Amino acid sequence: MSLFLVNAVTYTPWQVTSPGWLEVAGERIAALGSGEPAVPPGSQVLDLNGRRLVPGFIDLHIHGARGWDVMDESPDALPTISRFLVQHGCTGFLATTLTADLEHISRRLGAIARAAEGKPQGARVLGAHVEGPYFNPEAAGAQPPQYLKSPDPQETACLLGDHLPWVRTFSLAPELPGALPTIEWLAGHGVVPCLGHTMATYEQFRAAVAAGARHATHLYSAMRTFHHRDPGIVAGIWNEHGFSAEVICDLVHAHPAALGVARRMKGPDQLVMVTDAMKATGQPPGRYDLGGQEVTVDGRAALLSGSLDEPARAVLAGSVLTLDQALRNVHLRLGWSLPEALACLTANPARVIGLDDRKGRLQPGYDADLVVLEPDLSVWGVMVAGGWAYGAAGQGESRGA
Repeated sequence: MSLFLVNAVTYTPWQVTSPGWLEVAGERIAALGSGEPAVPPGSQVLDLNGRRLVPGFIDLHIHGARGWDVMDESPDALPTISRFLVQHGCTGFLATTLTADLEHISRRLGAIARAAEGKPQGARVLGAHVEGPYFNPEAAGAQPPQYLKSPDPQETACLLGDHLPWVRTFSLAPELPGALPTIEWLAGHGVVPCLGHTMATYEQFRAAVAAGARHATHLYSAMRTFHHRDPGIVAGIWNEHGFSAEVICDLVHAHPAALGVARRMKGPDQLVMVTDAMKATGQPPGRYDLGGQEVTVDGRAALLSGSLDEPARAVLAGSVLTLDQALRNVHLRLGWSLPEALACLTANPARVIGLDDRKGRLQPGYDADLVVLEPDLSVWGVMVAGGWAYGAAGQGESRGA
């Protein structure tokens, strides 16, 4: 039996149709169009009353939420994070590890792989983003410094091991000894090499691109800054066509003007909004742990040290952002067009991890991962794999016999 979502404003994300409709059959989108659909007898119909119907959001970089971290060795960690994320429009995410002992990372990759293979308990685990331990100590940010080291392709192969099919992205600093052959190994084995926590020069960035790197981890954060005579990795990211970049749009990690520069330099199809959220997301302000380090959360930001009163001195420890709030920030506060902002949450991240043939768009044959938004861009309902995971379960009426 099909479900027809009717009387919606649909975003594919670039084409906007009003009024539009979409048919869900099983776990996939069966059809969509404008006006009134021809509904077969026995089908379910849900009138969205002019609400926006958009593809499910995809977060390529998230560490935790609701008091749990991806690195926590508990069966409750990933399901709790998944159930929280789906309430905020996220239908799929990369569970992101933190710099730690390699055996600890390996165990968590196993848990991530098992979650990805199982039935979703909210947002679907799409795989892993390995963040660390191959980072420059000068740009460690909130990565635990005692575990930082230089990369080695053989060690990387052992670390990923049997979990390799579920490792989608891997962040490292390209200037470290052993980085370039590691980047080549990752790219050759289907993992997207990402550049982050780095003091790389422009020339070192170019060498990493030649080796196979094609994505930047949280642009600007924990990264060599731009200077007109020493442009560094930031200028490389700006200038490299086809090289995508994450941005954390909590308006704390990057000033609105810096986000505007990234938007102009990368264009609407190479930016990916991520949260980099940590376990305090969805929790009250207070003190929390991140990789054994105490983090202070004030409801707006997570700080390892310093204060937001002195942004240049503050060391941020991830964020407490959700993707629906990121959408509201850039559209309602910064004036980005809604189709452009939605692309940064849907089609663009799907393309980065090679799932753009079935996720990130409203298109027949694609997974029925859908978000229904109110006029104020709050989340009204979320569907994952053709079933209501949040908000709208049980609504709708049968039409015909």
